[in-house]
Amino acid sequence: MESNENRAPTPTGDPVCLLSRVCPECGSMAEGPVPAVCPRCGAEMPDQDDER
Repeated sequence: MESNENRAPTPTGDPVCLLSRVCPECGSMAEGPVPAVCPRCGAEMPDQDDER
């Protein structure tokens, strides 16, 4: 039987950071294009300048 010690780990989770989609005030996550303000509480959403 072959050992799995030399194999790279299988990637898990989301491949991109979704933090820019989370409202810093209420924690709701934006769906679709990220708005300038949170549709739930009206707080300003994080800047989208860092998206690639």
